[in-house]
Amino acid sequence: MTKFVHLSNDIYLHLFKYFELADIFSIFYDINININSVINENLVSYDLSIVSRQKFNYYIRHLSSNPQYIYSLTISNEFHNDLIQLCLNQFEIKNCTHLHSLTINEPTFIQSKTIIRNLPYLKQLAYLSIYSKKYDDYDDEKLLDCVNLILNSRNYSLKHIIVPYIGSMDNIFTTAIVEDLTIGLYNLDQLRKLFYHIPHIKRLNVTIVKHRNSFWTDQDLLLIPESNLWTVPDLIYLKLTVENNKSITFEQIDFLLKRLPSLEHFLFGCHDQKLINGKQWEQILSSLVSLTNFDFYCRFPLENDNYDIKKLLFSFETKFCVEFNCLRLPCNSVIIFTKSYPQSHLEITWNQLQKDLTQENSNAPLLLDAFQLNINSISPSLEYYKFQYYLCQTISTSNVKQLYLYCSNTCKISKIFLLNLLSMYNIQTLTLSLPQLMTTVFTSARTHSRCYINSVHYLTWKHKHPITEHNIHDFLASFQNVKSVTLHLEKLNNVQFNIAKLLSEKPHIIFFNIHWNYENDWNLWLENQLHFDQLFYEKTNNSICIWT
Repeated sequence: MTKFVHLSNDIYLHLFKYFELADIFSIFYDINININSVINENLVSYDLSIVSRQKFNYYIRHLSSNPQYIYSLTISNEFHNDLIQLCLNQFEIKNCTHLHSLTINEPTFIQSKTIIRNLPYLKQLAYLSIYSKKYDDYDDEKLLDCVNLILNSRNYSLKHIIVPYIGSMDNIFTTAIVEDLTIGLYNLDQLRKLFYHIPHIKRLNVTIVKHRNSFWTDQDLLLIPESNLWTVPDLIYLKLTVENNKSITFEQIDFLLKRLPSLEHFLFGCHDQKLINGKQWEQILSSLVSLTNFDFYCRFPLENDNYDIKKLLFSFETKFCVEFNCLRLPCNSVIIFTKSYPQSHLEITWNQLQKDLTQENSNAPLLLDAFQLNINSISPSLEYYKFQYYLCQTISTSNVKQLYLYCSNTCKISKIFLLNLLSMYNIQTLTLSLPQLMTTVFTSARTHSRCYINSVHYLTWKHKHPITEHNIHDFLASFQNVKSVTLHLEKLNNVQFNIAKLLSEKPHIIFFNIHWNYENDWNLWLENQLHFDQLFYEKTNNSICIWT
């Protein structure tokens, strides 16, 4: 009989597929040198975003002792406010000399700079993503400092970069050979300057947003220097999104595209109804001899409920633009787009319907990763069926992984509707903001049978009222695979259950976060939380993060 230590490496690799990485380290590592080598050389992708403390310690131990084997690394503060700093304190990223992919989510500014300063040591790094919602708290000088550090890291292997919004391109200078860049800019003239500094870029995804400290004016748009004959000879893919009601003119688009002679795929998104003109687009795009794909979408409010959308689509019946679709939304708005919807998310605001919108939608259900549903008014039972039918016709049930459901304070949502909605999609990230206490929403009052939403891993519950032990147990009982729970409450005192007891009964929960709006007496609340001192937690001004 062959002993385990004498098996072939292929058998080890096949066996390891049935274990999590931390379990592989704890069970198989250090059995012998050969098995260690198989683990080191093949299991090289680490995602530290959401792991238990025990597994985190296994990962860190291996990262510290074998950094040269790491191929891909993801670290995030999304579920634990200080996880990135814990990693930085225990191992040095610069020692990961064979790292090809690095993803950092929700870092602080100091953490961003610390990581970026290590880029020159990562000679094989090809993909870098540093993203945070907290960037709005940074000033432009700090953001520019981060971007400059990345683009001037002298890391010549770095090809694909995702960086934050920046307010100025005047002081950007880069020595990197960037091929693929995702970036946010505050106006389109910065785009021209970006092309000047990175003239050999091949793929660019740029979003134009309104500067948080200024008003949008015509001067913020694309300035056209007639004497400047700059070109970007290698750009083959451009996604240009203008996230503002103020858009650009066809003249400015024409000026830009004429300087991209190799462009093969162009995706343009806006909110300006004036740019829905197929004949104008055909005239502009006909000069791009290499163009093979053109994707377009425009979302805008309707002037009235009886607006004839067919008139808008008529202009796109041209030789170049032949497949356009229309999506009518309940909130008196419409989206015109080419072929398939080119975005991964959609926000829908629901009011009581005046007409059947599904008759006006000419497209197949959209393939989305995420959608947000805002329900302002829905009362008769017939409305729920009408709404559910609309969603089935509008959004495909196959791809959706994130659902954000917000109900107004005056809206009483049906439990049956909510159950059906959650059952329609294979949701992994669920955010619920409901006006009334609906902890029994997943239990049938008639049969007492429970509906299980086992696909959900990340659960956020925004609620104004106190939550008792019975409420929280009943609510979480339907989410048996949830890894992260976040409660957003008015007051910390609204937590009227024992957290330590709850987590001992829910071993699948890794992170339990509580955020509250108003200050409370922390010590008084703590007195009513038995065994809380045995938990590993971090407290900030108005939040607690508990890590199991």
